[in-house]
Amino acid sequence: MKVIVRNNSNNKFIYIPIKNIPFENYTITLVDDNYIERNMANLFIKDSNSLECYCDGGCIGNPGKGYFSYKIGNNEIYSEYVEGISTNNEMEWVAFISLLKELIDNNYDNININVDSNLVYGFITGAYKKSKSPNLIPLINKSKYLWKKFNNIQITKITGILMKKIIGH
Repeated sequence: MKVIVRNNSNNKFIYIPIKNIPFENYTITLVDDNYIERNMANLFIKDSNSLECYCDGGCIGNPGKGYFSYKIGNNEIYSEYVEGISTNNEMEWVAFISLLKELIDNNYDNININVDSNLVYGFITGAYKKSKSPNLIPLINKSKYLWKKFNNIQITKITGILMKKIIGH
């Protein structure tokens, strides 16, 4: 079961599994994917002053040939295939790290990063504390290190359906 969750302090909406809800300061609405599709334009209210970014990773087979993409504001989507064999979770982290590096290199701040990965969202928000996959630990640590370099940054969990419409995979 997934739910729409609204943060009462900033009116931002996220769509997450019910077990991941940070109950304090949130309004909860049970929904299904059809509801999301019908109401997508009205659900995700963003801070008009923040730079909206998106990142997603995946692989052909799991494990398999890895790829990732990210989008910064209204810029074109950046996509890249990665050498060797990767897992989907590794590519989600590579996409996130690559986006953070690009944002740092271009001195962006006041950012909202949209992800569809429960894993990335969970570790960055602190809902997840310890990885069971040793190969992910360096990626998680690198992400947290880069995340701390920003003054004003937030992360939003969006649906895979919405991410596919924006990023294309």
